[in-house]
Amino acid sequence: MKRTFALPRDNKLKSIVTISELFNEGKSQFTYPIKMVYSVQPSSGRLLSFKVAVSVPKKLFKKAVDRNTLKRRLRESVRLNQASLHEICQSANISLDFMLIFVGKEMTDYQQIDKAVRSLFEKLTRNVQ
Repeated sequence: MKRTFALPRDNKLKSIVTISELFNEGKSQFTYPIKMVYSVQPSSGRLLSFKVAVSVPKKLFKKAVDRNTLKRRLRESVRLNQASLHEICQSANISLDFMLIFVGKEMTDYQQIDKAVRSLFEKLTRNVQ
């Protein structure tokens, strides 16, 4: 049974090389409390149109429980808005690697995180096209 709205394992950005390239050569966008670092490549026949990684700094959130909660909220927001990401990648014929970094100093509810992620995706749409 395939879940249609799941965020597949293949959509997770795990390669250390790719992540370091992302920070060295990528572009960034910011909407409080999230910073997005992204890299756009021409689509090379890759079935997946995007790969994502999330990060919450230990320096700002000492407790692992808080960091994990925020990472879950970030991933959930990406999962629910992945249709717009697929549209961006399909219309521009690109593949996208990006990382969401939580830079706020206090715990934030899901609604604020989701609003910021959607805003970042809209900015990305304007920059790509």
